[in-house]
Amino acid sequence: MSEQIRQLAVIMFTDIAGYTTMMGDDDSKAFSLLKINRKLHKKWLDRYNGKWLKEMGDGVLASFTSVSDAIYCAGAIQKEALDIPDLNLRIGIHLGEVICEVGDVFGDGVNIASRIESQADAGSIYVSDTVYRNLTNKKGVAAEFVKEEVLKNVKHPVKIYKVSIDHSHDSLSDRDFTEAEKRRSVLLKKRANAWKKPTTLIVTASFLFLLGFFLYNQFGNNGTGSEDLSRTVIVLPFENLGSPDDDYFAKGITDEITSRLSMIKDLSIISPLSAARFKESGMTIEEFAEELDVDYVLDGSIRWDKGSSSQRVRITPRLTSVSNNRQVWANNYDRDLDQIFEVQSEIAEKVSQALDVTLLQSERKSLQIKLTVNIKAYDLYLQGVAASSEISQSNFRMAEEYFEKAIALDPNFAAAYARLGANHADHWWHYFDRDSIRLDKAKASIDRANKLNPDLFEVKLASGQIHYHAFREYDEALEHLNDALEMKPGNSEVLSYLAYVKRRQGEYRDCINYLLQAYESDPLSSNIPFTLGETYEILREYDKAISFYDRGILLSPDWHGSYAQKAITIYHATGDLDRAIDVLMSSLNKLSDKEIPIFELANFYYLNLEYDEALNTLKQLKEVDVTDQFKHYNQYQLKGDIYLAKGQHEVSKIYFDSARVHIENRIRENPREQSYRSMIGHVYARLGMNKKAIAEGILATQLMPQTLDNWSGYERQLDLARIYSLTGENVLALEKTDYLLSTPGNFT
Repeated sequence: MSEQIRQLAVIMFTDIAGYTTMMGDDDSKAFSLLKINRKLHKKWLDRYNGKWLKEMGDGVLASFTSVSDAIYCAGAIQKEALDIPDLNLRIGIHLGEVICEVGDVFGDGVNIASRIESQADAGSIYVSDTVYRNLTNKKGVAAEFVKEEVLKNVKHPVKIYKVSIDHSHDSLSDRDFTEAEKRRSVLLKKRANAWKKPTTLIVTASFLFLLGFFLYNQFGNNGTGSEDLSRTVIVLPFENLGSPDDDYFAKGITDEITSRLSMIKDLSIISPLSAARFKESGMTIEEFAEELDVDYVLDGSIRWDKGSSSQRVRITPRLTSVSNNRQVWANNYDRDLDQIFEVQSEIAEKVSQALDVTLLQSERKSLQIKLTVNIKAYDLYLQGVAASSEISQSNFRMAEEYFEKAIALDPNFAAAYARLGANHADHWWHYFDRDSIRLDKAKASIDRANKLNPDLFEVKLASGQIHYHAFREYDEALEHLNDALEMKPGNSEVLSYLAYVKRRQGEYRDCINYLLQAYESDPLSSNIPFTLGETYEILREYDKAISFYDRGILLSPDWHGSYAQKAITIYHATGDLDRAIDVLMSSLNKLSDKEIPIFELANFYYLNLEYDEALNTLKQLKEVDVTDQFKHYNQYQLKGDIYLAKGQHEVSKIYFDSARVHIENRIRENPREQSYRSMIGHVYARLGMNKKAIAEGILATQLMPQTLDNWSGYERQLDLARIYSLTGENVLALEKTDYLLSTPGNFT
């Protein structure tokens, strides 16, 4: 446990008035404003010797060593906020005793500042009587008594004063700026109404225009009129100078260096997933860095020399400032392979020194972590990480073998156990293996990892993933994921998983907020915009959903998910089946995995009364059925519906009966699979087996209630409404429909 110190401090609390309402009305605008607010605070805290402690939602907690600095800083923040639309700040300041730990403060002093801030009017600064008594003879500062208030959890009444500041007397007014600061201030003011530069992947005019258009519409004006003092770093893939077979090693070392840098809280690190797109971008390093709006680039080369009896690794890192293309730091490491962890740690420390970042003791300790003492085990671990980076059954099986071999060489390899456990859970989650043995293996692996090293980031992250993917234990997942986020603030993978869990809990706005934060550090991710699209679709904000699906398509044009969901969203939003069909038709020649898009395309043709086109489309399928988390696609069932609509009842019955046999076999293999139950209910209804149909539909809702999974549970409720309709239970169908329309979900 870190040491606690009691001391006198000036605590400043700020928050944005009306932010919660803004989140409900336009969360993208609200999140953009949050970024502006963050930059504004960091600028003035730096100039007035303030210490940024933490951000809590739309609130900022900071500390000062003098009342003067706190008051003038608050005044400067409020003055600049006046010129920023919708940035209506409340500020509360208190001088009192606080309890300090590394990077944090708490106690009565913090509580009083928070309570005073909540009493303040938008655009004002409220202070306690202890602050007021220290304002005597402060130039340009006036205060008026507001009230005496009994604050929650505070024993004695507190006198509250409202402070106003004549900015011509600021201790750091324009006349005190250097000429360089003046020029920078003018430049920043000119940029205050400029649109943020779009992120891009492919250097073509059309791509830049389209992606810029999407960012413009989604995030709006991100100009701040203030300087962002944070240091944003991107670690580009280090060039492999050895055998092509060692590409995984170069990638793994690059990712490990990135991982260690992300433990330094004063650095903002771009996700390695976005950084990995550099090679395919066709850009120079300078162009790529500028498009991603980063301050520094760390790149270099790696050579693994396997020829000598003592294997050596040569790493040449270079840190470059984007603003002036100046090399800030470089080095050449030629070490034995078993010193690789020391090299990774040293690179992270040298980068922080070059960027004038003071490391906390806890950060220094984190940087020194050695995942294993066995280099061969580490090599296998890196190969497993590389294999698991792409979602496929073959990749997951390959990764599983690598992790198991790594553990065989080092039975105390906690990170390998954690990755293996997450791999087992992912097999289950992605429907590659629905045998419950996978869940047992996931639990056994993560239990072992936690026994070996429960405080390791990899263990915290995997624990969160497994509680979510394997067991839907959301509170436990959130606990581990929040611990992981504390270790690596801004980590896009952790933020994304926090979003996923919140979505399953039905907290869709929280989900979006986490995803937008993740998008900051992983701007070239195609999965994040896809997930944002899904979530906006659930909230029936269809224009936003389509915009994000389009962005996902631009970033991953060979993946089916964004095309299929865009087509479905168009149908939900407009009923325009022709347009939905066009989206899917245009995608088929670009995709490697076409099964689900073919099913969806055939279904759209069926809904559009183009029955022969629907049947011809189904001929392209390689499989009888496909199952994901939400739906069981079965071509016998769909053919039955099509032939029934064509009036060919005998043919229809044959297909429905084939579907019945096929799905009943699936149920015998996995009786708790809720999507099978919904689909067999549909088939029973078509065969006139109404009681069995309704029973199966109800069972599906019991296997996946909305209390367990708000999103999937909604789909089962929707399936039950359809079964009620097919069986002639119109009153029940209408009641269920009314409910479905009253709550977020994929139904209009």
